[in-house]
Amino acid sequence: MVGNSCLKLITAKDSYDNAKLACRSHQAVLASLTTQKKVQFVLKEMHNRSLQSKAVITPWVGLRKINVSYWCWEDMSPFTNSTLQWLPGEPSDAGFCGYLAEPAFNGLKAATCVNSVNGSLCERPS
Repeated sequence: MVGNSCLKLITAKDSYDNAKLACRSHQAVLASLTTQKKVQFVLKEMHNRSLQSKAVITPWVGLRKINVSYWCWEDMSPFTNSTLQWLPGEPSDAGFCGYLAEPAFNGLKAATCVNSVNGSLCERPS
């Protein structure tokens, strides 16, 4: 529980669309990390998981490129560089979907939506 959201980290390797479907099976959507509280919770949780399992988790988040230069969250709120930041050279023109590639640096990367990444972050109202 974070604020009025329930967040769930799924560690399965999947494409963006399959990650959306996995979230939907939990009555959730890919997370819109629009508050500092959500971001801090997610980064802490990912850090703890990586210490326990020694596996690197780089989850899809609900961040999509809508047109030439406009990125927004699944809840349609605009993406603003605040707590989460694009890594140097990003967002590349490589893709239209965003994932948390460097959790230790709050760093996002863009990838093609059919790529598989390690995990997905789901959110639903509490």
